[in-house]
Amino acid sequence: MAALPDLALPLLATRGLDASSLAGADARVWESCAASLIDELEQPILVARGDGCVRCANRGARELLAAGAGLFTIAGRLSAETPEATRQLGWTLQRLARGHVVEELLVLPATTTGPPLRIRLVHLPSAEVALLIESSHDSTPSPAELRDRFDLSVRESEVAGQLARGESLAEIAAEHGTTVNTVRGHLKSVFVKTKVHRQAELVALLLR
Repeated sequence: MAALPDLALPLLATRGLDASSLAGADARVWESCAASLIDELEQPILVARGDGCVRCANRGARELLAAGAGLFTIAGRLSAETPEATRQLGWTLQRLARGHVVEELLVLPATTTGPPLRIRLVHLPSAEVALLIESSHDSTPSPAELRDRFDLSVRESEVAGQLARGESLAEIAAEHGTTVNTVRGHLKSVFVKTKVHRQAELVALLLR
């Protein structure tokens, strides 16, 4: 639970809660208070190591992991709905834990029981990663919105929208009856028009 004090103050502040007076208390008292306060938040929040091992999770995250709706644990380590999504999650956790980046947005694909999961990952001073999870069902832009916003072609807007919903390049190619290389070509054009260089940056931009 040692990572929770690193997370508690900025997280609670975004919700209009000032816990700075508690932070000056004894370290054990503050750690206990931080855990209790975060546990009461409705948003699923958990802390993991770079290897995907879950260190702690609030009530919302425990319920989500137990339901297996897009994110779950195998032998105590985080896993996603598909092997590709699990690899992407693992790679992102490693980058964040090592401090190569301080924050990143990841979208895990939809499941038969729920919409995609939008996860904001934040590097913690403890060399661990906080995962703040929400459904991206209502925040995914439509192809028409993407065309207007970034001057994308019809196919480019479809590819961009599907990536924002957590679909892989292989899934997009199969849905359109084309090859992964063709989808990559559309994606390169999207990168140029949106002025980003990586899929994670694109997803973060589209979901703002």
